Amino acid sequence: MSQPGIPDISPTITIERDQVLTLLLASIAVEEMGLAHILNAEGEKMQLAFAKSQDEGICLNQIIEVNTGVERVIRSITRLQLLLAEKLENVVTLIGSTPCSLPAPSPPVPGLHCFYCGKGSGTISRTDSDFAGAEATLLFCDETCFQYTLFRKGKRGIMSAKLVPLKQELKIRCLEGEPCLGMEKGNSLLVAGIGVMCIKMPCSKAQHSTVNFELKVCSCGRHSKFEVVTWQKDDDLFNHESGAVQVSSGELQVYVKKGEQGSCQSDPNS
Repeated sequence: MSQPGIPDISPTITIERDQVLTLLLASIAVEEMGLAHILNAEGEKMQLAFAKSQDEGICLNQIIEVNTGVERVIRSITRLQLLLAEKLENVVTLIGSTPCSLPAPSPPVPGLHCFYCGKGSGTISRTDSDFAGAEATLLFCDETCFQYTLFRKGKRGIMSAKLVPLKQELKIRCLEGEPCLGMEKGNSLLVAGIGVMCIKMPCSKAQHSTVNFELKVCSCGRHSKFEVVTWQKDDDLFNHESGAVQVSSGELQVYVKKGEQGSCQSDPNS
């Protein structure tokens, strides 16, 4: 038998380290959502079996058989959950060690006249936050990707968190002529959607969940601020409000195309 002819395919893929971490976190979230759907289906199967046992007189052995099948599925899901937990811990250990390179600024979505680039860090000033006094860093990695990280070292240990958006759920809006985080002038935009958030508290394992978020960024010359709000209806741990964070290190910019109103700094490439 002749050997199969395999074409010589050598794709060139250019991807930054932090983009890889973002994809890994997103893959964990997608797998978790898939397992949740499977568990929900198994629960509906049990409910249907009980309903038919009352209405149609299904015998006990048939109910036991259904229960045994559901038990096997739950055991398989448990094993997958352990693997996902290990995968998450490995990703968390890699987060924050090396920043990704900053690309040239470019519009994130066709039709928008404002876009962002850069990296900036500041301190969480809200005293009612678990991360009060933490260093907050906002990093724009590409046209539709950002990373928001929190880090604080206290008496009880290290607290950290990271938020990355799911690109298919991203919505970006230019805030035209609106005061932004106390800045009367400048360029600003609002990014909203669904993301994956990972939180590591002292003396506990890292936890992750999909969350809703809103990110507001404002800049004028060398001055910039940002604010991040996340919420998750089932777990208060992932409810976070950064308050207005004044960028004290790095450079974070919102650009607008020339000729647009409210511009404090124009797109250098236009």
